[in-house]
Order: sequence, then structure tokens, then C-alpha cells
Amino acid sequence: MQGLIHGGSKYDEYDFHYQTYDFKRLSGLLTAAGFSEVKRYDWREFLPPDYDDYSRSYMPHMDFEHGRLMSLNVVAIK
Repeated sequence: MQGLIHGGSKYDEYDFHYQTYDFKRLSGLLTAAGFSEVKRYDWREFLPPDYDDYSRSYMPHMDFEHGRLMSLNVVAIK
């Protein structure tokens, strides 16, 4: 699961992450940076029907009905 959250590439010495965010922490940082209307979005309502990206990543893979969404999908206005 760590690879899904932080990426799995091993391309050079800069392949690392310092933070994992939950909505409360990320929305606080975005608000402090001047963003407003910070909110989560449902990829089913946001993306075109056949569009595939990590905003719809589930564990277990592709189990949209019973799996756990692994992406924190957030939009905000600046």
C-alpha cells in the first residue's frame, strides 16, 4: 500500500516523500495559503466516464464497490 500512496518509482536519489496528508491537514494548509472553498470531490461526478487516473485508485485494485479509495481528491479556489 505504501507504493500506492507514495509512488513506486526508483529513478534517482530524489525519489522520496516527507508527508502524507489527510483532508483536515491539507485543507488547513490550502486555506493558510489563500485558497477558499476547499472541498473533497467524488471522481464519479468530476471526471469523464472513461477517464482513468489515480483519483480513482482503490485497494484492492479496481474494487470500486467494496474497496478503499486511496486518493485524497480535493479542489480549491485561489
